Amino acid sequence: MKKLFYSFFVVIAAIVLASCNGSTKVDVMAKLANAQCPMVVDETITLVKVGYDNGEFVYYYHIDDELLSVLSIMERDFCEEQLKEETKNGLNPGNDAEVAELFDVLIDADASLVYSYCDYNDVEHYRVVFTPEEMAEL
Repeated sequence: MKKLFYSFFVVIAAIVLASCNGSTKVDVMAKLANAQCPMVVDETITLVKVGYDNGEFVYYYHIDDELLSVLSIMERDFCEEQLKEETKNGLNPGNDAEVAELFDVLIDADASLVYSYCDYNDVEHYRVVFTPEEMAEL
């Protein structure tokens, strides 16, 4: 039953996206993703919301205090570089149709893909950005 609902959801999303263009598709994708939030990634990170504003498709994550204290020991730029590299390794548009579709829509809309890592007070500590040009190279 759950798989049937998911398949139905994907078909409806595809129909809605096909009837849209440009930033409207990005808005729809953000709303669809946001409907699944919050989503626990692991014991230290939770995806709390997804948004699209000012040409940025943003995943907003909360990081627990313990992980933040470990990361705070390291230089901010180093952490952001490491987070970007790990994120890049996890994104594989060649083998993941959903990632490929997201990249296509964002590139068409000239929008960046952003991962914002915040504490529980919504203070941003780390920000990883993939420009449309970087997504096209992945």
